[in-house]
Amino acid sequence: GFEGLLVDLLLEPEFAHRLFDFITKARFHWYDQKERYTGISRTMANLYNDEVAYPILSPDLYTEFVYPYEEQISQYHGGVEYWHSCGNVSPMIPQIRKLSGIKMFNSGAWTDYRAASNHFADRIVEFQVPPLEDLFEADENTMRTKIEQIVAAVKDYEVNSFYIRAGGIMKYKDWQQDTAKINQWIDICRDVLANA
Repeated sequence: GFEGLLVDLLLEPEFAHRLFDFITKARFHWYDQKERYTGISRTMANLYNDEVAYPILSPDLYTEFVYPYEEQISQYHGGVEYWHSCGNVSPMIPQIRKLSGIKMFNSGAWTDYRAASNHFADRIVEFQVPPLEDLFEADENTMRTKIEQIVAAVKDYEVNSFYIRAGGIMKYKDWQQDTAKINQWIDICRDVLANA
């Protein structure tokens, strides 16, 4: 499992690099075969990296063991359309920003909004908030404060394009209460953005 892989990063780094190289080349082979078979050219990559999260993975481990293969993937695909991690990647943001051709960065619910805004101001930033604490269980003041914090970071760093989403929304109470909370969130977003 993942724990064993983390141990390998520390105790068997050569093996880990061989494994990641094999996986990366297998991805390229799969896309080459898909393109030959379907005639559909490959598109920019989407990288979903929920396992890239601090403190599970340190910035140094990300830089040594993940970033080089993400860069190869970016080069192969002509860029990264969407880079995602639900985890906290705040300390890795400067290294992630070095990826060539990154178009949209997901600032997960536990990632520092200001750091994401600072490093990705010239890209699209998807700000994700935790749906329970900032939406379904939140009062109006909590919702407004969170949205205002994100909008302040966006303004301070002049982010070109962004949106805010409550990730992983599922039925929480009943559809009437859930819908009312979602509509309240939307109304507050509109109000904050209109007055920003």
